[in-house]
Amino acid sequence: MGNLERSALLLLGLAGCATVAALPASSLAFGGPEPPAREFVESVQKGDLARAKQLLESPRFRSVPLGGDDAYFVYEYAYQPNLAFLAGHPFEVGRVSVTTERSDWYLIDGTLYATVTFPLRFWPTRYQPFVLPPYLAFGRPMTSDQLTSYLEAPDRYPADFTLRLRPGAEPGLIGTPRAAVPQVKTPPPPPGPPGAQPLAAPPTAGFASYPGLFGPVPRDAGPVLLPSGQALPRPQLEALLPRLDAITLEVHLVRRGRLAAWRVSWLHVPEATIVTARGAVTVSPR
Repeated sequence: MGNLERSALLLLGLAGCATVAALPASSLAFGGPEPPAREFVESVQKGDLARAKQLLESPRFRSVPLGGDDAYFVYEYAYQPNLAFLAGHPFEVGRVSVTTERSDWYLIDGTLYATVTFPLRFWPTRYQPFVLPPYLAFGRPMTSDQLTSYLEAPDRYPADFTLRLRPGAEPGLIGTPRAAVPQVKTPPPPPGPPGAQPLAAPPTAGFASYPGLFGPVPRDAGPVLLPSGQALPRPQLEALLPRLDAITLEVHLVRRGRLAAWRVSWLHVPEATIVTARGAVTVSPR
């Protein structure tokens, strides 16, 4: 090989090194999905939501919720699963598990999918979220008898679970969403013939009746009304409510290309354990 060929190969090698060096470290695909998933969870724990949002997949490839990326971390937009109960609060991370899967076109586009599963644990001496009854979590009042019924078997109400996990029942926790959440208002019934009695209001369907076109809209905790008509004091209410003991958070990621970064594409909460007066029970959130 002559000097000219050696010089050409050297220049090509230097150009290749310069190209790799110009890429951000986070964009290299030499690492697995666990580090970015762990950074996402730790950022939420620290309350560094700006960094957590940077780890989300591009909006070109995912459906951005109403309210934008903030909706993942605040209650106001009713996005589920919701991580507001984790944001800025202490919790313990157990042994993490990772599964990966190639796309059908992996040999062409290099796309990989991953699920990183985080078992999270909470301690009453540090932070243990309350599990509000559905009525209270969406600003509705409930009677003391309804509260007693809920406390007997809170695991029977898995719907909207992460929206009902709160650091407390005090007012002022949930603000007004910066983007309006669509609401459904039932129109009045048509007028009847002269002398007809007005139609009675339709009965509420237990815990399932909340306004909202896209689901329930969280509110500050509603009151529990005692037989006297007075509201149960908040400290007494919190002493009765079940607490979150553990929850499983699945962080789903995608790597779109061999030199692309892993990015968080969606979240899932398959299981939770809550502490009640009769012991720990498992809930499958919906």
